[in-house]
Amino acid sequence: MQTVSIMQTISDKTSLLESARELGRQLRELPEYKAFHKAQEEFNQNKEVNKLVESYNALIPKLQQQQQAQGKPDDELMQQYRDLSHQLETHPEIHALMNAQTIWKKRLESVNEELSEKLDIEFGTMAKPEGGCC
Repeated sequence: MQTVSIMQTISDKTSLLESARELGRQLRELPEYKAFHKAQEEFNQNKEVNKLVESYNALIPKLQQQQQAQGKPDDELMQQYRDLSHQLETHPEIHALMNAQTIWKKRLESVNEELSEKLDIEFGTMAKPEGGCC
């Protein structure tokens, strides 16, 4: 059985791949993307922030392990968790990244709605992987 690529079925001058690349280029030009990308770069380059995130991520399995073994984590570990959580929640670069990400996701949702309307298909929903509960 021979599979025909969707690229081969388009007779328009503009191929699907060219259209997708143009969409990607236009999306990268949006101020929401630029703000998100900048916040992400600043986050990635900040050693202090990355150390906080690593410490937090290393602490979570310890908490879970104590929870399973003892029914609850000890007070010292819980205090470390609270302290790290507070530092993460109040760090300006983390806050900026999360805010920029939220704004960018909202913009992508509106792009998805517009694409779905123009293509007469639930574009984003159809592109999601199957499985999971939600």
